[in-house]
Amino acid sequence: MEFIKNLNDLCFQINEYCTNNEYEKDEDYITAFGYLEQAELQFNNYLSEWKLLLSDIGNVINKYEIVDMSNPYIRTAKTLDSLFEIVYDIAEFVRIGDTISLANKKNELQQKINDLDGKEEYYLEVAERYGASHGKDPFERYKNVIFDAKAELSHLEYFLKPTKYPQYSEKIYGKPYYYYNDKIINKFNRHGLGMAYEFNNYADNSNNLVLKKAKLPQTFKVIYPEEEQIKDTNQTKEYDLTNAPANNLIFLLDVSNSMDTEDKLPVLKESIIFLLGLMRDYDYVTLISFSGNAQIILPATSAKNSDTIIKVIQNLKPYGSTNVYKGLELAYKSAETSYIEAGTNRIILSTDGFFTIDKKITKIVEKNANSVSLSVFYFDKYEKYYEQLKILTDLGNGNCTIINQKNIKSTIVNEAKGH
Repeated sequence: MEFIKNLNDLCFQINEYCTNNEYEKDEDYITAFGYLEQAELQFNNYLSEWKLLLSDIGNVINKYEIVDMSNPYIRTAKTLDSLFEIVYDIAEFVRIGDTISLANKKNELQQKINDLDGKEEYYLEVAERYGASHGKDPFERYKNVIFDAKAELSHLEYFLKPTKYPQYSEKIYGKPYYYYNDKIINKFNRHGLGMAYEFNNYADNSNNLVLKKAKLPQTFKVIYPEEEQIKDTNQTKEYDLTNAPANNLIFLLDVSNSMDTEDKLPVLKESIIFLLGLMRDYDYVTLISFSGNAQIILPATSAKNSDTIIKVIQNLKPYGSTNVYKGLELAYKSAETSYIEAGTNRIILSTDGFFTIDKKITKIVEKNANSVSLSVFYFDKYEKYYEQLKILTDLGNGNCTIINQKNIKSTIVNEAKGH
């Protein structure tokens, strides 16, 4: 297809532009933004063709009669199809910003989940059982698809709130002007945690002619410098909490041995102390470490007692290895105890490491997402690990930021503002 050739050509041009340092001579980055605008146009063309292709494949399949609809695998797959059709529509309406259609689709998704939730025994009937711990159990696959559909619904409800998080999430490394939307998309696609993944495993394991689901492409747009400058008019305003909601911040701290470098734990300590200088008497801070055994090292304490908080922070020393689930469990309990109605109730997980994000972790994050958000300060640069942590913060309605000495102050203040 022509647009694929155009995208390949454009990628080559961008690579040459970067490799040859052409941006150094590109006044006001006019050429760079021209490339981005072309990419946005070609990507939208790609989405249109992708949608047409899905429609054509569906039309071909519908011409063939499935003989044995009594087969529980095929019957269940056809039943779950309706969920995917709704989510495909939701992704499209998110891309074009059609909030009216999204509100209707939210109701439709809620009704469909209500119709299917807990009905695996009915639809699968005589299908072979392998047990919950077996990777091929169709009953577990069915439940996982419904579980992920509920997460999609949660993200959509957040997206439609007047005080929602930004529609477009910041890509890693600083503040580039290329943004992509991933709140809805990631839970559908990503790394074994999405609806498409669960359904496609179900299709593989069914030994029947069940068509797999296409993963959703990311959507993106270009944010121009003028728009960014309007957001940050001056540093004084950026570091001001005057109009911010009351804070209930739970710092979940990785103080394992790997954090014992000058650009990690010391930078984190300094940033929390800096934030304390901006906080009001009605703002509260909790400190929890999750190296070795997770433990509360400072219960919820008013910022007016900053001397006490600072003393605890300064005494933090690296030791042991990470135990993130226990840390999260303790953090959510603490957040509930000190919960502030209409305030910013947020866990800020600070780490340089990667840990396995299993169902146990995703469930506790999603369960609390509407009341307590989760953000991650990532003290490293590996994009693979960042993407995994980003999935977790998407589930927790928070932010994931790669931290360095230049951005940590503005990042921690934005967290306290509830951004």
